[in-house]
Amino acid sequence: VSAGVLLNTEGQPAANKDEIFAAILHAWNGVFNKFASGSSPTQPFLDVFGPTMRTAPCQLQPLTAERLRASLRDVKQSASGLDSWNANELKALSNWYPEAYISLAALLNHIETNGVWPSALASGYTTMLPKPGGPLVPGPQDMRPISVLSQIFRLWSRTRFIDCQPWQALWIPNNAYGGLPNRSAEQLGFDVSFFLEEAASSNMFSGGIAFDFAKAFDVIPIDLMIASL
Repeated sequence: VSAGVLLNTEGQPAANKDEIFAAILHAWNGVFNKFASGSSPTQPFLDVFGPTMRTAPCQLQPLTAERLRASLRDVKQSASGLDSWNANELKALSNWYPEAYISLAALLNHIETNGVWPSALASGYTTMLPKPGGPLVPGPQDMRPISVLSQIFRLWSRTRFIDCQPWQALWIPNNAYGGLPNRSAEQLGFDVSFFLEEAASSNMFSGGIAFDFAKAFDVIPIDLMIASL
């Protein structure tokens, strides 16, 4: 926990790591284990929304050493995972012994084919960061959990995310922004600013509706997400 003091389960400030961990576990256990016994059936959702969803086949080529090394060039230094590899070390290995990435590509292709990850690459840790603008002494729900996985896993994820962008463009709604070429959140901000300026200059009313789903990404039903794809 990056904050040295956190409210414990009784709502009192605590600095003892065991009290802090107990408070976090008590507050977040229900969120992280929401679907521990299985999620809701996906078919009712698909019956209602399926006809409005566009689909397209996803064709991915096997990973290569060149593809991984190209993806690695733009990776910035960040926290290491439990295996202790950091981005700069992976870049140094790429320059010093690029042949190692032939073996890494073969390993990742094997993982994709069989769907089983080595525990060293699939294990991670979670750190709790205070939300900006939060209280001076935050409670467990005022923290944002950030999971940190292996840099090798993140390299694979980054590479395949880029590979999937042409496929995404075939089905994603035109008014969806974020994580898409030429449709970043920044671009959405410019578009909204333009519409507001246009409305103001034309003496027209303008308005909007904002939704902020609490813990949205932490409670996504995985079965439903996979079925939707």
